[in-house]
Order: sequence, then C-alpha cells, then structure tokens
Amino acid sequence: MERSPISIFRKNADQRSMARNFAAALYLGLAASFTALVAPAHVALPTMISMDDIASCPGAKEWIRGGAERRRQAHQVPPVPASNPKLREELLRMAGDWNPAGDFAAQAAAAAAQTATDAADAAINDAAADAAAGATNTAANDSLSKLSPDVLRLQDIIRQYGFPTTALVGADGMGAVWSLVRSAWQDRQFQLRAAEQIAQQGASNSFRGRELAEFIDQELIQQGRHQRFGTQFERRDNGLVVRLPVDDPAGLEARRATLGLMPAELESCARQNAGDATGILMDF
Repeated sequence: MERSPISIFRKNADQRSMARNFAAALYLGLAASFTALVAPAHVALPTMISMDDIASCPGAKEWIRGGAERRRQAHQVPPVPASNPKLREELLRMAGDWNPAGDFAAQAAAAAAQTATDAADAAINDAAADAAAGATNTAANDSLSKLSPDVLRLQDIIRQYGFPTTALVGADGMGAVWSLVRSAWQDRQFQLRAAEQIAQQGASNSFRGRELAEFIDQELIQQGRHQRFGTQFERRDNGLVVRLPVDDPAGLEARRATLGLMPAELESCARQNAGDATGILMDF
C-alpha cells in the first residue's frame, strides 16, 4: 500500500510564495538524501504530481485561474501584532535551535520503536509478547523524558497561556510553534494534538497548509483512525488510486479550504492521472 508523504523573505507576495515552495522542496531533498544513504535500494523516493496531471481534471482551470487571487487575498490581510511580543521572541529563539535535516536519524529510530510497540500490542495475549510490550513501554517512557528543553518549555507555555494563537504571538510566532511541534517526535500524541490546534486556526504564511494536513492525516492513519483532510491515498493492484477513509466526509471540503488545499475531487483526479498515491502535490 502506498501512502502520501509530507523563512526566506522576499520583496513581494509572489516571491514569498515561491520561496516557501523552494523551502519545501529543499526539505524534501534533504529527506531524500538521507533515505538514499540509509534505506534499502528498493525504497522509492517521492515524485511530484505534474501540472499536466492537474490541468486535465474537471475544475482544474478554475482552480488554477483563481490561484493568483487567493494569494492576493491572503497577503492583503494586515499582519496582526503579537499581544505578547516577549513570548513571540522566545518562541522564535527556541525554534531557531532546531535543525530538521539533522533529526532524521532520531525520527527513524522513533518510528522503529513505534513499530515494535504496535507489533507487541498485536500479540498481547502471548506471554512473551507481554514481556516485550513491557520493555517497549519502558523504552517509550524513557524517550518521553528526553524531549528537548525547548519542547518542554513549549508545553509549559501551553499550560500557562493555553495553546498559542496568531493574536498572542504573531504569524511568525505560530510558525515557530509548528517547528517546535514537528521536533517533538518522541511524543506523537502531543504532536497530533498540537497540530490539530494549529489547523483549527487555518493556513498561515509561516507554514504550508498541506504540510500540516498531511502530518495530521498520516498520524491518524498510523493510529488506525480515519484521516481528516483526505490527503492520504493508496494505489491498488489494478492501478486505481483511491483516497483512504475520511472522518466526516460531508465536512471534508470545508476543512480542506481552511488550510488552502485544492478541492478533494481535483486531488483525486490528479493522482489518478499520475497513477501516483504518494507523489508530492503543491497547492497554489
């Protein structure tokens, strides 16, 4: 089964948009480089869903034509000054210490530990599996105690102020919060709860809505639950690319629009045209 993966400043809005896309591509390139070094040769790296795959779908022309207007409207929103500038500055300093490119090995180790936990849970009725599960839980507790001081401080901030908002810490402060959440891979439940809180506030110039949606959907599916934003697909043996089950399908389009995602059926069509369930898709 294949499943979809997951600030430079410029003088105008279009250039900032290009810069964010470049940053996303750079991030993925670093991930690909790491995978090439440590993964078996048969592991396939993500591909990109092409504009041609999108453009031939019903509704694509309208969506593409409206892209410039959507960006214009997004950048017309005046910046909201942080009501707590000291907290904003603290978050920016904290996030500046996290290097995603250097954290892949640790994240891979955490994923392997989670896989071991899942396997132990599946065999919980077996005495040997019970012992293995206990050992894994001990290891998991140890990993939680190794959260970085910055993530622990973020959790303190949440307890003190509630979950940060743009009004409290500004747009770039929220971008810093997202970076810190992404770095908290030892506590996946915290990551999911925090990502959902950020998603409720809508897309931001400080992070890509698709990155946030894919993160949430992937984690929900990993937990055996239905995804929320419909970003995860599988390619079946007959070549058909289908969306994995979604919670509350009736509200799907509204949730996607909040994060600036293209219509669900347009994404389904583009992935089917490409025959690719895991390809990188850029919303514009």
